[in-house]
Amino acid sequence: MSPDLSELRDWRKRDAHRKRRIIFNNDGDDLWKADGTRDGILAARTTPLVGTHVDAIWSWGASGTKLFFGEGPFARLYCVEDGPYYRRAREPYEKLMAECGRDHMEIMIDFCRAHDIEIFYSARINDLHESYFDGRMQRIKLAHPEWCLGTKEQGRKYGYPDPRSSWSAMNFEVPEIRRMTVEALQEVCRTYDIDGIELDFWRHLVNFPEMTTGGPVTPEHVALMNELVRDLRAMTEAEGLRRGRPIVVAARCVEDLDVSLNSGLDVRTWLEQDLVDILTFVAATEHTPSIRPITEFADGLGVPVYPIINAYDAAVEKEGDDRRGNLPVWRADALNKFDQGAAGLQTFNLFDPDLPQWRELGDPDLLRTLDRTYVWHYLPSQRHGRDTFGALRVTRHRHAVEVTASGCEPMPIHIGEDLSSAPGDPKLTLRVHAAETMNPNDLQIRLNDRHIGVNPAPDDPSWLRADDLDPGMFRKRENLVTAQIREGSATIDQVRLEVRPTHA
Repeated sequence: MSPDLSELRDWRKRDAHRKRRIIFNNDGDDLWKADGTRDGILAARTTPLVGTHVDAIWSWGASGTKLFFGEGPFARLYCVEDGPYYRRAREPYEKLMAECGRDHMEIMIDFCRAHDIEIFYSARINDLHESYFDGRMQRIKLAHPEWCLGTKEQGRKYGYPDPRSSWSAMNFEVPEIRRMTVEALQEVCRTYDIDGIELDFWRHLVNFPEMTTGGPVTPEHVALMNELVRDLRAMTEAEGLRRGRPIVVAARCVEDLDVSLNSGLDVRTWLEQDLVDILTFVAATEHTPSIRPITEFADGLGVPVYPIINAYDAAVEKEGDDRRGNLPVWRADALNKFDQGAAGLQTFNLFDPDLPQWRELGDPDLLRTLDRTYVWHYLPSQRHGRDTFGALRVTRHRHAVEVTASGCEPMPIHIGEDLSSAPGDPKLTLRVHAAETMNPNDLQIRLNDRHIGVNPAPDDPSWLRADDLDPGMFRKRENLVTAQIREGSATIDQVRLEVRPTHA
């Protein structure tokens, strides 16, 4: 017997709380980065994930779907002009259909069903890559250029990430765009046996005219986006009843409730009115505060939260290093996110299936036994007066701090564990990088108002270090590092706490 609406909602709530240690976000580019066969596509990003901490795959891959090349609502909204991008997608799609009669999304669904992995369609609500790459303009934008927020001539005067460069973004005050979005995603829900759908508002978060200049969204425009989310919820419930199984709805915002609201994403209303089941979010900048306020709010309403984990520029010790390869920084960041209330983690633009991250980051107990490095990445003053995504994005990298004889702005380091009870009796080393080589006797470093002595690193005197620190000096969660110089000024651009277990 098919469930009624009340039963469907109860079922959906249970599905929303299933185990997801890591959500692997796939943008679908494996369609043309493999040999075009089903096994080749799966081998590129997916097959090696079996047995790792990846419990869910949320896939976009619009251009690898039969809907993209069809005649329905999805194609009318998302299909692109005939050009290099279109042909690059069409060739492997046709090869795949000839081989097995399954498109990219169906192959992902088949794989996930066979391996008990959750599968969502991740819907990019306002993708605007054509603002920066020629030859991939959506046909609807060519037919209705007045539905875009700018023109190519206007937008190309500015560079990314200036929101004025996002000229091809669709203007969601246009009723037809909102209606077509619901119809396109309804076709997805009717065509594919997915567990849920992610509303990816971060791709891209420029939905109304005022957002192109970094301004806050008007209340009227917030109401329009709420109406869209409400319509999408109603659609997924209707489709869930039709197929006899719920469609879970996730929504992606930015990491701050007020910044999200000022950017048109009324997360509080979505959760309070039960419009979404799962919240995911991305750090809008690399000077991001604790995520605890958003996880506590969501937890109070029974909504699990999955922040995106990625590497900070602060993870790079010197120019040219691969910020994604510094595994101890990933581990510490994961511990921070779990400590601040994350139900699990989501990745983005991280596709190598053989990375050790997939086998480590979803297990906090394991992470506490491994080498990890906490980094300073948040500068509170840098967010002052910047209360929208667009305004923050322009200065998205964390600034350095100037140190004078009067001191400096405190540099917070979040530590997602109690180091006094950490397993393996870890060795603790605090490292501070100054842009200028200096005599350490001229620089005083304090940790939580306690003076610590530092010495130049033997291999690089621009790094000052304090070794074998007492775990009792550190607090779980926020710790403050300050500095003072005897005379003149200096610049500190990195602070790192290395936690290295000495035994198993």
